[in-house]
Amino acid sequence: MNKLPKEFKEKWLAALRSGEYKQGKMELYNKETDSFCCIGVAGIINGLSLDEMNGKSSPIYNPEYTMACLIPASDMDILIRMNDGSWNAKQKSFPEIADWIEANL
Repeated sequence: MNKLPKEFKEKWLAALRSGEYKQGKMELYNKETDSFCCIGVAGIINGLSLDEMNGKSSPIYNPEYTMACLIPASDMDILIRMNDGSWNAKQKSFPEIADWIEANL
């Protein structure tokens, strides 16, 4: 099981549960809707700018985002599927995703 750095994890969980970030799909950040995926919220916690993330999709294949977000690539896919929903699963809310992160990372 992969573990996140404690301080980062605590900040990310708090941000996901805060209600401060509007949840979106398919992009780290969408300027038009001012919405984030859960990975985009992690990027904010680690200092990525909105401009850096605007319109960018899956960070799995982009090492700079994977490194900046501190999320192991093996867990990134799970989180993206939870955030966006998939053919066999309903989209999870940020608080539901935070619960999974808390239990698994």
